Amino acid sequence: MADPRPEPLSPEQAKARLREAADNVGVGAWVRRHPYDAVMIAVIAGLLLGGVPALREASGQVLRRLLLPGVSRRAP
Repeated sequence: MADPRPEPLSPEQAKARLREAADNVGVGAWVRRHPYDAVMIAVIAGLLLGGVPALREASGQVLRRLLLPGVSRRAP
């Protein structure tokens, strides 16, 4: 037997449902749900990037390319 069809939502109900779903998407929502895990991941990433020179250099180059496109590296 088929389940009965749900009642259609009013525009206000649909907007509220969409806003609620949008609040639960993305990194911020995950961090709010898992604050201790987020801090642990950030600390471990900081230790790895700060302690391993090759990772530090590579991450710096990636960030420079992402944040400053078109800017070449300065000569020492």
